[in-house]
Amino acid sequence: MAGTVSSTTSSLASELLLNKIMNGQVQTSTGKSVTAAGRAVANRLSSTAYELRTAEKNMAYGEGFVTAAQGEVSGLKDQLTSMKKNLMDVYNNQAANGTDFKNAGVAAKEAFAQYSAALNGAKYNGQALFASATKMALNAGNGLTISVLGDNLKTHASAFTQLKTAVTAVTDKAKASAALTAIDNAISVLEGYEAKYGEDIKALQNRQLLLADQGASLDSTAAAQSVASLSGAS
Repeated sequence: MAGTVSSTTSSLASELLLNKIMNGQVQTSTGKSVTAAGRAVANRLSSTAYELRTAEKNMAYGEGFVTAAQGEVSGLKDQLTSMKKNLMDVYNNQAANGTDFKNAGVAAKEAFAQYSAALNGAKYNGQALFASATKMALNAGNGLTISVLGDNLKTHASAFTQLKTAVTAVTDKAKASAALTAIDNAISVLEGYEAKYGEDIKALQNRQLLLADQGASLDSTAAAQSVASLSGAS
């Protein structure tokens, strides 16, 4: 995730000025070239600017990561909603018999297998979204870190285990009713994750905007101010 983001026209001009300072090509108001002291200041400014841009890029990566997780969760919720509808059709059919419920249970079991595969295989940029309970810590600039995800969705909620058991056991109306309750519980869990990820995305976006503003401010003013502060340097 290390790297820099594209500079604006004003920041490019400031970077050129920083490079001139570092190379001794800028003179102070006394007509003397900025030497070691000026280059030290320029190095600090460049380091700070690089950190801000790297942190801004990290926030963008984190936003993409969490957005992917939110999209996967929404897709899983849609799968469960479809599973619920198919089971409800049989449940509400007054003429449904034992065979109908068994077939509905088989269909629900197959749907759960697809759901489970998506849950276990979901990735972003080659990185598993729900494989670990360890949070991903991102450098957020100024010595701060922001952690994203960190919930092992596969094992975090017993609702998913209960769902698997319930859809496998559907053989009659009573068991179909239990399966429908389990589906509703799992959907509720996923809706909670959707909301949580939405909040995380907003936090990452806000931090990204703040970093961009700080970087732009540094690029547009720091170089000129550092030259002015070195008047009379030898």
